[in-house]
Amino acid sequence: MGRAKVLSVLAGSRVDPLARGEVWVAPAVLESQGLPNDAAGVAHLAANLGADLCFVSCGGPQAVPNQPEALREAVAAVHARDLACGIVVDGPWQRLTQSHGLLQLLERLVRHAGQVEQEVAAQAALVHEELNAWAGAGADLVLLADDLAYSRGLYFSPVLFASLLLPHYRQFLLAATDLHVPLGFHSDGDLMPLLPTLVEMGFSFFSLETEAMNLADVQDQHKDRVALIAGIAAEWLSSDRLAGISVDDVSAGISRLARGGRLILGSACGLYDPDSPAALREIYRVADCLPRANARPVEES
Repeated sequence: MGRAKVLSVLAGSRVDPLARGEVWVAPAVLESQGLPNDAAGVAHLAANLGADLCFVSCGGPQAVPNQPEALREAVAAVHARDLACGIVVDGPWQRLTQSHGLLQLLERLVRHAGQVEQEVAAQAALVHEELNAWAGAGADLVLLADDLAYSRGLYFSPVLFASLLLPHYRQFLLAATDLHVPLGFHSDGDLMPLLPTLVEMGFSFFSLETEAMNLADVQDQHKDRVALIAGIAAEWLSSDRLAGISVDDVSAGISRLARGGRLILGSACGLYDPDSPAALREIYRVADCLPRANARPVEES
């Protein structure tokens, strides 16, 4: 039922109760639960929490080798728990920031724009390779992760974005369409200046920071054209803040999004604190009691 619920949201439905799942899980969280730091471990945790999907990747905390058999085994481990299998694929900008550092890369972009454009193109080829490989392994959805912003705005102008990254994103979307796999987008920070362009291009879901954007405005502007993986504030999952978070805080934070559009309840930060699973169970309990507009139950297949 969990996998069917997520696929229903991605296909355009609002569901009740809310679909839910986390994009990232830190190894320390799995260790605290006595689970291995691999795809089977993160799927086990997600199922125990009552989530409907979990994510794996070739470069994340539960890194899977980019080899056909390893990818198929990872997807199968998630599907065995009746969870939707999401894949995080780092975008070309993200890959360069990881290897060069953000500030150094921005400086090089000013001084050596042509060289950076060539490097972006080379990284985009790796994105295509991973996207094709995961789709072939049976993944249900892919999230392109490219951090382009911080809390006060973009790292560079929309004009520069249009020349540097937009052509590659169009190619990723064309490939995803051919592969019949929904493609979403994640960025930290305030992505609002770029969001209309990304929606028009065809990204079907977004993982966005509750702290950096007014997600209710996103829903109002784009209605049911996109689904959000969002709604859980980072502070709700942090052990040093749990004592100060009330049920009313959680209910108020989620209820507007739950009524406003297609929502997969999740955080942009992921589970990084060993106490996060306990907090997440309480968040899910509160969310299950919230009213949903135009939502329907998903029948078990």
